[in-house]
Amino acid sequence: MDSAPLDSASLWQAAARCHTQAGDPDAAARCMARAGRLDEAATLYRRGRHWLEAARCHESAGKLAAAAECYTLARSHEHAVRCYRALGHVVEAAWIECHERGRPVTAMALLAQPNAAPDAPLPTTERAAEHAAQTLPTAPSGLYRQHARQLVTARCDAGLGHPARAARSLAQLLAAIESRPAEGPATRNDDRDDDFDDGRSHQADRGLLRRRAVALADVLQRPDLAIRAHVALTGGGDAHDEWHRWAERALGESVPLPTTPDPR
Repeated sequence: MDSAPLDSASLWQAAARCHTQAGDPDAAARCMARAGRLDEAATLYRRGRHWLEAARCHESAGKLAAAAECYTLARSHEHAVRCYRALGHVVEAAWIECHERGRPVTAMALLAQPNAAPDAPLPTTERAAEHAAQTLPTAPSGLYRQHARQLVTARCDAGLGHPARAARSLAQLLAAIESRPAEGPATRNDDRDDDFDDGRSHQADRGLLRRRAVALADVLQRPDLAIRAHVALTGGGDAHDEWHRWAERALGESVPLPTTPDPR
């Protein structure tokens, strides 16, 4: 009786199940990838914090937003920028170009691209364009959309040698967030992010804005602005853990998170 070829998808999946039962998720991920089950492989790689392998699986599966996230975690910033640009997320690409790659001029050029709004897919490949067209929103709004571009522009100002202008922009951004009315419990629709195709929540948006605002404040050596960012954008992710880590590093001790921003 003829047997199935050793490299058949079914046998690789069976091998993956065996490795999972044996407590070897890394080997299971490799087998899933060989089987062509890229989403399952990426999930296993992410559990093991193998960000680069996860990114490659996500990208091969056409999940460019997830690929960009994993490339960023792997500090493979050039590939993260490529994925974000393919999705039309020029604000994300610009932040990485400026903050991670030290290329503020390139970042500003990205932000200035005509007809390249943050949600406009760039048809670099048929697959990327199709994926973006299926997943990106048509009516962007929300906290992240409102402030992300201003934050990236301020980071570029700092990188281009204009720290005072960057600090003013950051202070204005934080004042706008501080003046927002208190938010009630998120509804089913409100909880879904308006800016990304990866289902990121509003609270996750707050976390991302907070981390970037704090990073900019650190570049500017303005701990007062960093504290305001932690307070104004608390919630989302590990907000209190991030605060304590930042306080120990920047203030020399872990102190309670203030409940209101310093009016100064």
